[in-house]
Amino acid sequence: MTHRSLSQARLRELLQYDPDTGVFVWLQSRRARASEGSIAGSNHPSKHRIIRIDGVNFYAHRLAWIYVHGPIPDGMLIDHINGQRGDNRIKNLRTVTHKENMGNMGIKHTPSKLQIFLKNRENT
Repeated sequence: MTHRSLSQARLRELLQYDPDTGVFVWLQSRRARASEGSIAGSNHPSKHRIIRIDGVNFYAHRLAWIYVHGPIPDGMLIDHINGQRGDNRIKNLRTVTHKENMGNMGIKHTPSKLQIFLKNRENT
């Protein structure tokens, strides 16, 4: 099963998503480890959140997009705008091409020494 075969209706049947926090919660008990009302998924070593649905692992950021907007357009990926892979708030997600997504790989999302110096200089 890919994200394309998981419908928005099936997703909403199983999970509740809070677009302001990016957190998914189970609407019904799934097993001993996934009880109704518990936060869905686990953290992956890549810092993405993974949620298992019907025996298949899904990235939470893709599920958030499907939950709010429906299917992910063909040829598009879901990107974390701020570069924080665990931040699945809908306002932090956008569709990008593979090329655009690869362009983000080298971007540092922490301030450079020059940026810190200039900011400190402004505050004095």
